[in-house]
Amino acid sequence: MKTGLFAITIACATSLSAASPHVLTMTSLGNVRIGMTLRELQRAFGGRLTNSDGTSESDSCWVYHRGDGSDKEVGYMIERGQLTRIEVSAEGSPTTQTESGIEIGSSLAELRRAYGAKLLVERNTQGDRFILNAPDHRRAIIFETDGRVVTTFRVGIYPSVTYNEGCE
Repeated sequence: MKTGLFAITIACATSLSAASPHVLTMTSLGNVRIGMTLRELQRAFGGRLTNSDGTSESDSCWVYHRGDGSDKEVGYMIERGQLTRIEVSAEGSPTTQTESGIEIGSSLAELRRAYGAKLLVERNTQGDRFILNAPDHRRAIIFETDGRVVTTFRVGIYPSVTYNEGCE
């Protein structure tokens, strides 16, 4: 009887963790931390990472994804051997959100409620960009929108976090 209860408890815990969102902070996503080396990142995932198209973007910068195909919406930018940015897109079935609950598809009203006057706004014709700086202004979370909802977001150190598309 105790064994059956234990198995049910494990099954429920596994089910909950699979459905739980990954939480992106100013410095990390789960056990992945900005500043890790590629080797440390692979160790954290227990497997290899692949770059999006199999080719390098430049000699010193690549954007990687998990080699096992999970969390397809998350990219990891490695510059000069260190993780400088974590980016979240609508690709796959996104399960990543910020500590304040902002995720792909969150409305502009939800974004403003979550961060208020701390957000800096950069206007453009495709949709506004909202920037939340860390207190030390060395890192930021940037939310891209289509004018109605969050379409992508990323966290990282300056200047990496500001690159529009991958490595620059």
